[in-house]
Amino acid sequence: MSNFTFLIDDWPDLFAAAREAEQDVNSAPRTSCFYARRTLEQGVKWLYAINEKTFSSKAPALRLRIISLCCSCINSSTITARFSIFKISA
Repeated sequence: MSNFTFLIDDWPDLFAAAREAEQDVNSAPRTSCFYARRTLEQGVKWLYAINEKTFSSKAPALRLRIISLCCSCINSSTITARFSIFKISA
């Protein structure tokens, strides 16, 4: 049983990475952080890919892409703070 089963149908790649992070959380926390960040990177990359006209940021750093994403679309400090937890953990 996974907390990420809602991803299976629409985003199987994200599900695989999230599931890997979830499985390793107790036995290998560093590995879990790696996969959590990888999942976040894949999700942000996908958002930029489907919204090329909306998001024009060419920033290579994940942090800058997230900030750009949040400021241009959502404008929510709560979401930015939650994304930052992944960046700090990894």
